[in-house]
Amino acid sequence: SRIPVAVQMPAGVSFQSIAAGYYHTCALTTEGKAYCWGLNNQGRLGNNSTTISRIPVAAQMPAGVLFRSITAGTAYTCALATTGHAYCWGANGYGQLGNNSTTDSSTPVAAQMPAGVSFQSIAADYYHTCAITTTGQAYCWGMNQHGQLGNNSTTNSSTPVAVQMPAGVSFQSIAVGYVHTCAITTQNKAYCWGQGGRLGNNSTTSSSTPVAVQMPAGVSFQSITANSEYTCALTNEGKVYCWGADIVGQLGNNSTTGSSIPVAVQLPAGVSFQSIAANTTHTCALTTEGKAYCWGWNGYGQLGNNSTTDSRIPAAVQMPAG
Repeated sequence: SRIPVAVQMPAGVSFQSIAAGYYHTCALTTEGKAYCWGLNNQGRLGNNSTTISRIPVAAQMPAGVLFRSITAGTAYTCALATTGHAYCWGANGYGQLGNNSTTDSSTPVAAQMPAGVSFQSIAADYYHTCAITTTGQAYCWGMNQHGQLGNNSTTNSSTPVAVQMPAGVSFQSIAVGYVHTCAITTQNKAYCWGQGGRLGNNSTTSSSTPVAVQMPAGVSFQSITANSEYTCALTNEGKVYCWGADIVGQLGNNSTTGSSIPVAVQLPAGVSFQSIAANTTHTCALTTEGKAYCWGWNGYGQLGNNSTTDSRIPAAVQMPAG
C-alpha cells in the first residue's frame, strides 16, 4: 500500500510500541506481551512456529516474564523484560540472540546477562544487538566483522560483550546498523563504531571502539537511529541531522551525495520532529503534532505519500482520516 493501512488487531489487545524487521513486524501490548506478524522462517515471530502469518500472533512468552520494550533485526527479534533482562528469538547464525549459541530459536530465549548487569534499553538490526545498562554502559553481541560490537575486536560474540567506553562517557540510547553502531551520551553527544564512512567523524576508516561524531556547532542530540549505511539523529529542538551513504536521498538534504559528517535534513516550514526511524534506504519522522514525514527510496510506496517517486527531502505521509 502507498498509504497507511490498519493492522488487524487481536481481540482486546492494545499496543504501546512497535518494531519492524526485514520481512516481519512485532508490537508490544500495554500488558507487556509481544505479538508479531509477517515472514516466519527461522522463527522470527516467536510463536514456536515457522509459518507465515498475515495477522498478529502471540509470541510464546517465558513464564513470569513481561516485556517493556521491543526491537527487530533482519530475521530476529529482541525484547527487554521489566526485570532488565534481554530475550531474543529468530535467526542466530552470528550469535545475535545472545544466549551463547548460534542455533535459531522460534521462541524467546534469555540472553546470557553479564554478572550484576541490568539493561534499560535494547536495539537490534541486521546481525548484531546492543543494549544500554542502567548505569550507561553499552554491551553488544552478534556479528563483529567490522568492529560493530565496540570491544576493540573483530570477532563475533554469542554473548554480550562490553563496549570499550570513552573516558568519562555514559550512554543514554543506542542504535544499531548493518555494520556499525551509534550511541548518544548523557551529555547529548554522539559516538559511533564499526565500518568507516558511516561513523560521522569525517573519516572512512573503520573503528572497533567508539569515536566521536563531528557534531554541528551548537547542536545537542536527543535520539539516534541507524540502518544499513547511514545514521540520523534528532536534536533537542526537533531538527534532524544524517550522515553516511545517500544513494537515493535518505539523508534528506536534497542531495544524493554521501557525507562522513552530519548534514541537516531540509525540514518543511514550521515542522518540528519528536521521533525518527531509519530503515535501509528511507527515513521517517513524527512531528510534535503527530504527523509523519518520510524521505529516500519510494519504489514500493514506503514513504506513504501515495506515490512511488523517491524524495530527497521529507515528504508528508498521507494520514488516514481523523
